[in-house]
Amino acid sequence: MAETLFFSMAEASRRAGVAAATLRKWAARYNIDASHRSVGGHRLYSEADLERLRTVSQLKARGWSLTDLANMDLPTLRKMNPSEVNQNIPGHISFCGLRVVADFASWFGDRARVLDEMDVTLATGVLIWEVGSLSDQHVTRAQRLANAGVPVLMVYHYALNRRVQQLSAEGIAAVSGPLGWSTLMDWLLQQSPNTSFKDEELVKWASAVPNLECECPRHVASILLQLREFARYSQQCSLDSPAQAELHQRLYHWTQAAQQPLEEALRAVIAGES
Repeated sequence: MAETLFFSMAEASRRAGVAAATLRKWAARYNIDASHRSVGGHRLYSEADLERLRTVSQLKARGWSLTDLANMDLPTLRKMNPSEVNQNIPGHISFCGLRVVADFASWFGDRARVLDEMDVTLATGVLIWEVGSLSDQHVTRAQRLANAGVPVLMVYHYALNRRVQQLSAEGIAAVSGPLGWSTLMDWLLQQSPNTSFKDEELVKWASAVPNLECECPRHVASILLQLREFARYSQQCSLDSPAQAELHQRLYHWTQAAQQPLEEALRAVIAGES
């Protein structure tokens, strides 16, 4: 078994790139602290503690609230870090609006696409669209995009309630600006389903010896594996073939959306056999 390494506050400060005085303040105010203490009561930081400190520091620099970050465990913090995410969020992210472009687009590198409002119908992947005053025209264009398979996060600074309700009725997220990192990443992560079966579990069910009374678990698991493979393929095609990116991103989102009801079906047929 590998030995766990621990570091003093001074060494943790150096390795994490966070001043010791800041570490003390984070510990006192937000309980972002070392996970261990020495016999003498001194803080001892593990490798996981250091990763958490580095990630918190990076996210704070991007505008996150320490109060929000303090309530997140390390796996959640990793998901919230744009430099770490891969399959957790869509391949293409379109941004439209001065503030969202300035605050967020650069952090997503090649995934980000910046659009003028006149070109917003060319959005691929997902669209984060910021407007000053939400108009009927904005609502109509957002609805058309959503109907074409492009998820839209509408950020507005003024809006009539009826227009926000129209967007909500179409399943389009609308939030009052300015947009924060927490809201953006929560929404992006929602665009991929929370899968309850890992690929290896599906492989086990797909290759199980068939039950003469019911082969449904094997068939449903096989379908889910094929859907996941096609989703990955569509995602990669959208990145490799810009000319057909819009079509492949729609295929990606539709395929992802199809998985959740099938997972529910698999849970049901497994329960029926137990």
